[in-house]
Order: sequence, then C-alpha cells, then structure tokens
Amino acid sequence: MLRSLIITDKNCPPTDFQMEPWKSVALVTPRHAVRRLWNEEALHKYSHSTGNEIISCKAVDTIKGEPLTLREQYALAARGTSNSGGRRRNQDLPESIDVAVGMKVMVTQNVETDLDITNGARGTVTSIVLHPDEPSISARETGHVELQNLPLYILVKLDRTRVTQLAGLDECVIPVEPRTQTMWVRCEQKNRKLVNKTIKRRQFPMTAAYAFTDYRSQGQTIPYVLVDIATPPTGGLNLFNLYVALSRSSGRSTIRLLRDFDDKLFQASHGPELIVEDDRLETLNAETKEQWERNTGGRK
Repeated sequence: MLRSLIITDKNCPPTDFQMEPWKSVALVTPRHAVRRLWNEEALHKYSHSTGNEIISCKAVDTIKGEPLTLREQYALAARGTSNSGGRRRNQDLPESIDVAVGMKVMVTQNVETDLDITNGARGTVTSIVLHPDEPSISARETGHVELQNLPLYILVKLDRTRVTQLAGLDECVIPVEPRTQTMWVRCEQKNRKLVNKTIKRRQFPMTAAYAFTDYRSQGQTIPYVLVDIATPPTGGLNLFNLYVALSRSSGRSTIRLLRDFDDKLFQASHGPELIVEDDRLETLNAETKEQWERNTGGRK
C-alpha cells in the first residue's frame, strides 16, 4: 500500500505538482540538508513567479555590545564541526534568513504563546517592516536584497490561531520581532590561550515552511504532504519518525512518498527504554486508580 504512494511508482494515483492542490504540497523529511535545499528552491520559484523580492536578513552577533572580530567569527563558525556542535547548531537562531512577502513561514521558537506565536506555528508573510536606517529597497537591483539592518518586525498571517484581532492589523495577522539568543564559544587569543566568550545573537525565529523535518511537523495537520522516509546517509529512522511523518495528513489520498524506503524500518521494535517507560506509567495509572477508589469508595 505504501509503495503505491511513491510518486515514481506505476501504481501511484495521478499527482500533478504543477496544479493545485498538489502545487502547494509540503515536504516532511528527516534530513536537514534536504529541508534547506527544498526551501531555498521553493522560495526562488515563488519569487520568480510572483516578482516579490527575496530579502536576506543577517543575524546581528555581538560580544559585550561590540561586533565580532575575525577570531571570534571563526570560533562561532567552528561550533558546528564537532558531533555535539552540529546538533547544537540546529537549535541556534539562523545566521541568515530569506523572506519575501507572500512566502510560507514557520516559527521555530515559542515567542508569545498568548498570541499563538509558538514553535511550529505556520503562516504567510504579509509585510516586512524595515529598520528606519535601512536604505530604500526600491533603489536597488530587483530579485534579491541583502539588508544592512534587521527589520523591526515581520507581519505573519497565521494559518491557525485563537488570538483576538490586533488593533490596526488584519484578522490572524501578528507581528514577529527578532529574538535574542546567548551562545558560548571557545576563542583562541593572540597568545594561543583559549578563552570562553558569550555571544548574543539577534535574529528572527522563523524559517521557510515549504519543507520541514518530521520533528517540526509534530502535532500538525497538513492538507497535502510529500513524505521522505528513505534512510538518511548518517544516523537512522525509528518507528517514531515513521509514525509522525506518515500521520501528518488526513488520509491516503493526500499523502505521497518522495522515494522508496527500507522494509526493515517497519519491522523494528520500539527501544527498550520506551517500553520500560510505558510499563512504569501503566503501573502508576493502576496505583492511582486503586488509591482513588479506596479514598472515594468508587464514587465518580
């Protein structure tokens, strides 16, 4: 059944990615590299079709309020070379983000829970409010613009929200402001001594939402989804990855698979730690029920 949903399989139902609704399909993949490349290509395709400029927003990195030296920039870039550094970097605010009016975006941090600006919230950029010191974009070459200053905020129309309409804004539109994150690096001084330094980074906690990892897709319902469950070059997939990725839409008719997969993925068992935890929770549940019945006489 699953293989009949692979887009290259002869039994796959007709799927035209040039026409709606499949034209707006989102990719769910375990690979960060695939996610980044897919988002870049989708954004450039969107910009070319609409004429809306891609605007690059570079993060502002400082140490004690001062710009980073070359040594400090090198130390920051080297954070991703170690095994743990690579995982940590995926949690960092990005060095640079590309945005365009009308593009699909996802918030990557809990910014304002009362406004539903939470990790994983998706929406569409409606406006980019530039810094007052930013030179006029209209005077530059069209296509791609690199800002000199971070915008003041970006207006995003959320796909799903419970927030009351904000004064002066359209329904479901909320402002997303830059966030500040603290990072630590070991920087080599001129005397070759390593010194720990604290870097503060300001950047928007968002990314393009044409593709995202299975981790980011948790808890979301995606109208039409293209799923990648091929075994990655490094690491691996477990039953949790498969369940999250394959349950993001409403049924078989709205899901397609990007490529073939390894049957052994579905034949694996859950990790022993997960089974032990399930048993522990079941025991607690039984003990709690027994104590409640003893204290209340079984009354509901």
